[in-house]
Amino acid sequence: MNTIVVETVKQLKNMARNAGLKRYSRMKEYQLLELIETKTEHTFERIPKPATKKEIMIEAKQQGLKGVSRLPKNQLLTKVSEKIKKNQESMIQVHEPIRSLKSVLTTWKITPDAEMDIQTFLEETMYDIDMKNAHPTLLSCYCHDNGIKCDGLDTYNENREKYMADWMTRNNETQDDVKAHFLAIINGRRVTLTPEDPEFYSGMRLIMNSIVNLRPDLYALAKKSKDNRGTDYNIDGTTVNYVMCSLENKALMIAFEYLTEQEIEVGSLVFDGLMIYKDNVSPERLSEILKGCSQKVKEVMGCNITITNKVMDEGYDLPLDALTQSVNVELLLRKGVYPYDYMDGFEKL
Repeated sequence: MNTIVVETVKQLKNMARNAGLKRYSRMKEYQLLELIETKTEHTFERIPKPATKKEIMIEAKQQGLKGVSRLPKNQLLTKVSEKIKKNQESMIQVHEPIRSLKSVLTTWKITPDAEMDIQTFLEETMYDIDMKNAHPTLLSCYCHDNGIKCDGLDTYNENREKYMADWMTRNNETQDDVKAHFLAIINGRRVTLTPEDPEFYSGMRLIMNSIVNLRPDLYALAKKSKDNRGTDYNIDGTTVNYVMCSLENKALMIAFEYLTEQEIEVGSLVFDGLMIYKDNVSPERLSEILKGCSQKVKEVMGCNITITNKVMDEGYDLPLDALTQSVNVELLLRKGVYPYDYMDGFEKL
């Protein structure tokens, strides 16, 4: 949990007893909070969970502080806060809404001496590395590994640009709209077929049924998620999406480890891509690195995924006053830490 309450477990139990509630004696903190807020009109105030000393040390290192590892946590936090203020730098959250990782945010340091364009800032300092046509390609790889017929999907992958161009012309839609539509079909969207439609749609229904039969555990997770939201919509598609997202994250971590071995600093991980700093990465070396990433994914997963440098052609103007606003240092420190532990389950695929 990223938030806490000021009340202790003992105080929560006293509140439960005073409210006449029962069966609370063995409850944990989060259970007590839920019980009291559900059964009474009391609402607890949540505050950001303090950063751990390890998290503060990570930021201290990024700020260039040395000889502080033995300081008590409070003194260490003070040193980091003073360093940030001394440098006149503000931490801001930079992300594209569609591509941002849920609850995983990247922290950037920007010197507030002039108005700046975020796209220009990133373009000058980083490369945006992206897996081309990630979900359809990884799904095809999974189907071949598990004996699932996927001729239509393979044909789509081989002729994707033509399919998209034909659909754009026929339906007067933008490339982004068509791309989103095809991905939605792969994730379970039902459409009315016409003679001009690519055959991969009918094949996707077979793929979904096969994966549901192959992975009843993921189907159960998808059903539970839908039940919690009071719906039974597209459980099969959600099951397939779990598979694709797991494969996508596995491929991403393979690329991350490869880049780390090449002593290239990764700035952030974002769904089917990542951002690396341009330091010591010339355009010539970048080409070699992209080929190396693709080859490494193929060696480990057997998937012919193409990893490319995505051109940054969209910008966002950041007003000068946004850089001078006060910040919650502890909250920002927590946002800068990426939870690698959640990757463990991907080996099950």
